[in-house]
Amino acid sequence: MRIGMLPYTYLQQALLRRRRLRLRLRAQNPGAQLIWYDAVTIDGALRWQDTLNAANRPFFEDCDGIFVNYTWKARALWSGSSLDT
Repeated sequence: MRIGMLPYTYLQQALLRRRRLRLRLRAQNPGAQLIWYDAVTIDGALRWQDTLNAANRPFFEDCDGIFVNYTWKARALWSGSSLDT
């Protein structure tokens, strides 16, 4: 395993556990929110995306929001919002 890369099995577990975590948070506090960081991608890389895109969207889908890196640009942020649903 290279530094900055996660094995595929870890990624699958992260997806599954994130869904469970959100359900548990809501059970304890209906106002709780789960926020995802944009840098974790489906290929296992940890790299800033600065937007919501196809590389990080599967992790975001069961969350309440996304934290994008501080270097985001308005154009990139808007392009990410146009992903197909």
